[in-house]
Amino acid sequence: MPDMKNIGITQQMLSQITEIKNARAIMELFDDKREWGISEVAETLGLNINTAAKTIKALVKDGYLTKHGMTEGAWYEKNILSVHASMQTTIN
Repeated sequence: MPDMKNIGITQQMLSQITEIKNARAIMELFDDKREWGISEVAETLGLNINTAAKTIKALVKDGYLTKHGMTEGAWYEKNILSVHASMQTTIN
């Protein structure tokens, strides 16, 4: 395996790549099931619960997911606007 320093990849870049992969994997879960809780996502993807929560929170902030509820029983679904945007990208 090549030395990451020699090819210009920093730890921050690797972290960002991992975050993007996690976000993509989480969004793909919603193709199979409409509603997900954080613990379900973490267990299904083998993620640490805090990693899943942080990534889902970012997806809500960015408008990809909608949160329902305010407590531990909260669940998430794809934001209808993000579904529409992804359909437009696919069509174009």
